[in-house]
Amino acid sequence: MTFMGKSRRLICVALCALALAGAGSCAVMSAFPRTYEAIDLIRREACSGLTAARVLGRFPCSRRQAEMRFRKATGHSVLDEIHDVQLARAKDLLREGTMPLKAISDFCGFENPNSLRKFFKAQTGRTMSEWRSGNLS
Repeated sequence: MTFMGKSRRLICVALCALALAGAGSCAVMSAFPRTYEAIDLIRREACSGLTAARVLGRFPCSRRQAEMRFRKATGHSVLDEIHDVQLARAKDLLREGTMPLKAISDFCGFENPNSLRKFFKAQTGRTMSEWRSGNLS
C-alpha cells in the first residue's frame, strides 16, 4: 500500500468516526462495529467489482437490517459509499490526464466506458472531458 493509500484509509476511518459520533452517542458506535469493517472493505475493493450485497453479507443480520444500520451510522447507503469511492478514483485518474477512458473505466470497476460516462455525468453534472480540462494536475 502506498503512502497516499494509507493516508486515505486513515482519513476514511477518521471521517467515519466523526460521522458516527455526530449521529448520536458512543452507543451508536458500539451498536454498529461492523460498519467500520464494511467501510474498510468498500475502500479497498469498490473498484474491483464489489457489490452492496457482498458488503451487507458481512453483517450478522438480514440485508435490510444491515442496510439500515449502515445508513444510520454513515448517513448514506452502502451503494452510495461504493459509488463515492469509484467516483473519487475516476477523478484521480482523470486529474493525472494521461490514461484513456477504457483504462479508467476498468480501474474504477465499470463494465465499459459508456457506463462510467453516464455515471460520471449523473454524479458531477459534467462530462469527463469537461471535468478533466478544468482539473488537470
